Amino acid sequence: MKINIKFGDKKKNGFLDKVIWILLGIFMTSLVFTLLIEQFGKIGIYLGLLISALLVFVGFYQIKKGTRLRLITWSILVTIISCSILFSVLLYLVETSLEGF
Repeated sequence: MKINIKFGDKKKNGFLDKVIWILLGIFMTSLVFTLLIEQFGKIGIYLGLLISALLVFVGFYQIKKGTRLRLITWSILVTIISCSILFSVLLYLVETSLEGF
């Protein structure tokens, strides 16, 4: 009886592998924003956006397609965009609900 142990193919990323790298990108974005907001207050939000935008730009410019770092770059970009949209929608909902007061 022969047991073959096959390690993952370098070109194919499994589902769990992709989820882990996406969560790592979300963690990195949260860490950047948390540290900058803690140190600089309101200006830390803008610095976090600037640093994250630079990371995404350099990530798309320098990293090859289909790599794990490109997956982290995509997750940083999607996190920033989705959080910005959700924050804008939340502010609009609060503004419209407080119009009558």
